[in-house]
Amino acid sequence: MIWLTGASYDVVFDLSRAVVMSLSDTAVLENEIVGWPYHHDLDLTGFIDGTENPSLVEATTVAIVPDGAPGAGSSVLLLQQWEHDAIGWEAMSIEAQEDIIGRRKADSEELDPKPPTSHVARTDQDTFGKIFRRNIAYGTLRDHGTIFVGFCREQRTLAAMLDSMIGRGDGPPDRLTSVTHAITGAYYVIPSADALARFGANA
Repeated sequence: MIWLTGASYDVVFDLSRAVVMSLSDTAVLENEIVGWPYHHDLDLTGFIDGTENPSLVEATTVAIVPDGAPGAGSSVLLLQQWEHDAIGWEAMSIEAQEDIIGRRKADSEELDPKPPTSHVARTDQDTFGKIFRRNIAYGTLRDHGTIFVGFCREQRTLAAMLDSMIGRGDGPPDRLTSVTHAITGAYYVIPSADALARFGANA
């Protein structure tokens, strides 16, 4: 998995092509997906995304395996492609959308009390632990959604959130899964920069 970002698509395209050429002796491009920011910090539901994200300073303790632990300096990535039911979502009232998300659409303030089937309630980071998200929108008018990009120093935090979303355990499923569904998903271990440099030196 290689994630590239840049100020314009032509820059990203050229860099992507250079990476594919450089790795052509050892790897084949299996899948490609292009994402783009939507109104700075919104996802395609129109809600602010990543409201509970830690700051960039705090993110290092949340997302990176600490020194002394196996895999120190690395991070566990959960990468998923979620396709939205845009017609079904847009047909709902703002109040119904807010009930599903668990936040107000205008200012991202949590509803009080949280609806038990809301996305906020089913993925509460105060319950499961903190993650660092870098989600991005993707797609066309016909087929579009969210690329979920979640980093954590422990896989079990991410796995527990997914279990909660599908209702595995005592709680109800996350109602957000009624209007968006995952079409891909995988865990990756992202090595530290030093580990990558050592790998490259030994190649």
